[in-house]
Parts: sequence; C-alpha cells; structure tokens
Amino acid sequence: MFLRVTLACALVASLAVFAVAGPQETSDQKTLSSEKVQSSEPAKMIVRGEKIGDSPVVSLADIMKQPKKYENKTVVLEGTVDAVCQKKGCWMVILPGDNETSVRVTFKDYGFFVPKDARGFKVRAEGKLHFTTLSKEEADHLEEDGAKLVRDADGMVSEIGFVASGVELYKFPEKE
Repeated sequence: MFLRVTLACALVASLAVFAVAGPQETSDQKTLSSEKVQSSEPAKMIVRGEKIGDSPVVSLADIMKQPKKYENKTVVLEGTVDAVCQKKGCWMVILPGDNETSVRVTFKDYGFFVPKDARGFKVRAEGKLHFTTLSKEEADHLEEDGAKLVRDADGMVSEIGFVASGVELYKFPEKE
C-alpha cells in the first residue's frame, strides 16, 4: 500500500513539474516562432532528427533527371520550404532555388516534426529518396492538410518522395 501511494505521489509530482515547465525550446526556436528578427542578426537555426552528416548534396534537378540513380541512397537536399502540414508539421514540401519541381519530405519513423510556420525557411534535409503511390484516400488526406498534388486519372498520386533522418531549418532576418 505504501509503495502504491509513493508511486502515485511521484507520478503526480512529475506531471506537475512537466505541466509547469512544459516542453523545452531553445532560444533559437523562440526567436523563430515568436519574435521579429532584426536584420543585423545572423540566421536562426532549428534542428530536428539526427545531425546531418557528410552525405553528398544533390540538386533536385539532378534527381529529377535520373531519379533511379538516387533511389535509397542517402543524400542532402537543400532548398526553401514551400508548404508544411498544418495539422502536425509531419511533412513539408521543398522547392529548390528557381526550379518549380518540388519534393514532399516526410520524417524517418514519424520521429519528429517541423514547425507549422516554417514556410519560407531555408532547409537542408538528409535522407533517402523513394518512389511511392498514394491511394485516393491518402491523397485526399494530404490535400486536407494543405498538400498540392498531381493526381493520376484514377485519383491516385505517383510521387518521388524523400524520407529525412535529419533536418536543419534556417530563418534569415527580416529586412527593415
């Protein structure tokens, strides 16, 4: 009985501490999501997932020319976040430079998310390219979350996707 009461008290105390403290965020994250950044400050960075390693940086244009060459190979993509899942931040769309070709990025093992307000951030993502076919229902769900998809005649979507193991997001200072 004493053990049960002690465990219950410990659980209540730990929940109270978590409720007061909440999830921790770095000063960079606070700056990105809640403040206007001064133009003299450097870019702020948010890191999600694993640290980006020394995988080769490959342009999306090169991938689109020879997609099979890069399938299941670990590479780094760079670009700008064009869209983010507005329910959880569980996917994002990256646009490279001036090219209109984009790629939808999901996150390894559903293990991390990106901020829902990350549109316009510069991004580096390390992971693997894959080919997938989304059912009509999956495509409907993604469109409800803000994705822009090109459907096949049957309502399904064939896409080149990217599963990121690590992501770096950069918000550059706003110009006055």
